[in-house]
Amino acid sequence: MFRYLLTTLTLSAVFCVATGQPLPEFKTRGNKIQGLTTAREAKMREALATFEKIMNDTLFQKELLRKTFAYDVPTDPYRTLTTRQVVEKLYKAAEWYQPAEDQTANVYWVIKKRAKIVTVLTPHPAIGYGLPTDTTIYTYTWYFDDAANKADIVGHLAHEWSHKLKFAHLKNSHPGRENTVPYAFGNLIKAFAKKYYQTSSR
Repeated sequence: MFRYLLTTLTLSAVFCVATGQPLPEFKTRGNKIQGLTTAREAKMREALATFEKIMNDTLFQKELLRKTFAYDVPTDPYRTLTTRQVVEKLYKAAEWYQPAEDQTANVYWVIKKRAKIVTVLTPHPAIGYGLPTDTTIYTYTWYFDDAANKADIVGHLAHEWSHKLKFAHLKNSHPGRENTVPYAFGNLIKAFAKKYYQTSSR
């Protein structure tokens, strides 16, 4: 028992030394959930719960703290932040519309009806959007209703929510965009969501 306790304390100490102070407990709150149907709203709440669970996963936190973020907006005021500072901003969760550092993602999420339309000019149609001056995250039904995108939806939620903390990226696709905070953060959340859903389906 003593050996187990000593090992646990040692591992905890190593983790704190490597990453600084432990990250705070993170929560999600669906302040507005509008999915057009009850089934969609249940799926939205499941995505919120999964997002919260991943943010409190120590393995996820270690991976996030290993990230090297890029900034493609020349005037981005966050471009001088260290990885640790970026992660702390994510966990403080001070959205522009609710600036208190309450460690809670205050989410306003609406599903909008739209079919998938692929053209020569838009081979990869938009899955949704979030305006800088709007509290709401919008997701299109064609994307949301695809069962194969269950983990992707959690990543999409994380990506769009990070914009509410004023993390940004250029609109056009280019090398390095995947390393901006919204994309790198959202993609890591998506990767862990895939693991969660695979485990739960066994």
